[in-house]
Amino acid sequence: MRLLACAILALELLSSCHRGENFALGAQRYSTRDGQKIILHPSGVSFLIPPPWLEWYGRFHNNLHLSRDQLDRVRDGNGEWDTEYGTVVNAALPFADCAAHVGGEGWGKEGSSFGDIQLRAYLTNLSEQEIMTKIHEQAFDSARRAARSLPATRALAELASDTSLTDGNEGRWRKYVIQYPLWYGDYGGVARVRFYVASIESGALVFVFMGGEDVEVKDILRSVSLQSR
Repeated sequence: MRLLACAILALELLSSCHRGENFALGAQRYSTRDGQKIILHPSGVSFLIPPPWLEWYGRFHNNLHLSRDQLDRVRDGNGEWDTEYGTVVNAALPFADCAAHVGGEGWGKEGSSFGDIQLRAYLTNLSEQEIMTKIHEQAFDSARRAARSLPATRALAELASDTSLTDGNEGRWRKYVIQYPLWYGDYGGVARVRFYVASIESGALVFVFMGGEDVEVKDILRSVSLQSR
């Protein structure tokens, strides 16, 4: 009986230690800013945003969503492109785990083009396997439903005609890319959602880039610091 009690106590302690390695249950995700640096809470992970994003913020104050109240207002997209982006990304990850949503322009109707990057940073207790499954299943299914086929013209022949998903490794990151065509009657293109997943001490860090060019993506990823400063 004493051995059984000791075994139960050991299991409870092990479980408690394991929970301590993850983000506290119910801990709010949010961010703070120091110049170009965005600090994700409660982790202390940080990254730098490009100077043009700060210039946009200085003019319009609508592209850096860091507090919980600001984040909750941009959970869903609206208008062309961002409606679909929001649907795909929200299918992959719980929005409560989103600690920052920033971009080169405003989100949804606050933007002026579809060529900018919108970035969400997540701190999650989901395992990498769980994240992979949600990207491959729920997010990919959402992208297929959102897709609108491009006209079969010579000018658009080189663009992706079907929804696709690729994955691989890129440095410390596991990378997943979902692509799907969008057509709005008089224009369209290929939407790209790039998920970068890395294990950190307290759980998993996920950066999600919607649209934009790879150069900015790589610059932001190079700036990521996993240490509190």
